[in-house]
Amino acid sequence: MPSVFRRLFLAAAVTVSACVSPARPPAAPPAPHAAEREARAAWLGLPSTSNGCREYYDYFPEGGLAIFYCHARSLLSLERLEALAGMPSTREPPAGVPRALALAFRHYDPRFVEWLRGALLPARADARFREQTQPIYDRYVAPLARQYLATRKLMAARRSWTEGEVRWVRERIERGELPERWYAERYEAIDAPVAPEPAGGLTLDRTGWDANVGPNAIAFWIRRELDGSAAAFTAALDELVSIYDGAWLRAGAGVVGVAAPVAAPAPRHPPSGDAPAGEFPVAQVWRDRARLAGRVVQVKGWAVRFDARILGRNWIHVRDGTGTPGVDNDLTVTTSDEADVGEVVTIEGTVSVDRDFGAGYAYPVILESARIVRHGPGTPMPPEIAGSPRKGARASGEAPPEGKSGDARAICGAVREQLPSGPYVYLRLDTAQGEVWAAVPALRVALGERLCVLDPMPMNDFRSDKLKRVFQRIYFGRVER
Repeated sequence: MPSVFRRLFLAAAVTVSACVSPARPPAAPPAPHAAEREARAAWLGLPSTSNGCREYYDYFPEGGLAIFYCHARSLLSLERLEALAGMPSTREPPAGVPRALALAFRHYDPRFVEWLRGALLPARADARFREQTQPIYDRYVAPLARQYLATRKLMAARRSWTEGEVRWVRERIERGELPERWYAERYEAIDAPVAPEPAGGLTLDRTGWDANVGPNAIAFWIRRELDGSAAAFTAALDELVSIYDGAWLRAGAGVVGVAAPVAAPAPRHPPSGDAPAGEFPVAQVWRDRARLAGRVVQVKGWAVRFDARILGRNWIHVRDGTGTPGVDNDLTVTTSDEADVGEVVTIEGTVSVDRDFGAGYAYPVILESARIVRHGPGTPMPPEIAGSPRKGARASGEAPPEGKSGDARAICGAVREQLPSGPYVYLRLDTAQGEVWAAVPALRVALGERLCVLDPMPMNDFRSDKLKRVFQRIYFGRVER
């Protein structure tokens, strides 16, 4: 999403190897004014760019850093930047770095990043140009720049967590065990880098946050820690944001404090033992939701329902025996973790109130970006606590069209139409029961291709603002090939 400079220095550093050829030592650099002239033209030309990477769906100005660079490269490619700088963007890893690590990703030269910072911000010394390009920054740059900088600042504040993740990634690279998209699963919860302790701490202001960009931002900074360019990228991004987004930067740069939750009384019927300080009964979270909004709390109870990968999240319903059935006895949780229906879980997450996901899915209170800190122990779930479907069950009583082999948890059919929209692609499928619309995480499919949408969750009268259309009935799920 955003600016030419944003795309320049951040896009150059993200994993867009499909769109960037290996770096070559360029010839002598052009005159210094050439870089400024081209930087100004790139800033002003960003709104009129087109996608230069046909292998990617075009979500621009949304969709993250890769698609941003795919647009910006038509104005200033990485190769052209290297020519303007008179130096390659990458460097050889230091002696002693394992070969597997050296080949795992591009190792950026901090000197090149410093050159980017100096050459590609003409607004630094030109107030008129800053005013001219402010709307371009706001529309195309700010969301991505904010998310990457907030993630960096939060990871810096939680240094021990960051160092542990860097070690984890490095070890798996050296052993050849790092999955291709490891970050998508590991950091699916948007607050994953810094889940605050019960005593309070820091978290991310999720205003304008794109949960699909978040994992990529964390992975980007881990790579920069490994190649030694993190400080240079941070300084460049800091200056970009300070020029165009000073108010946001002074307000905390997307990192907010989380007050320590107050001690809570034990539930009337706890699953096992008394509740420790900081653990809240389900009914109290409902009752005190206005006071607890924005705080990180723990809840212990039985998982009475689990829905996987709906709207980019897993959904768990937790009950602990407190509250009135149908009123305040059930707490909805979003997380990247999984739970088996009937097991006792202790979950930690941020309390949100009046959360509306659209299509009638509104929650007076919900626990978001949660993690399961403990499975069990506890007593078996009493019959009066149950009453929800098994793991993988759907949000409505109506079953989806039957999948292959009679699997009612899948919708299978041939793709007749596809509508890319942000992190999702909407598919019109020709199934044995007729045409069905489904929405799945973005992927490339061919018209006529047959696929199955797993764990479908139906939504009625779902409105897509990006597509400007209402789907009378649509199923959200995932595709495995």
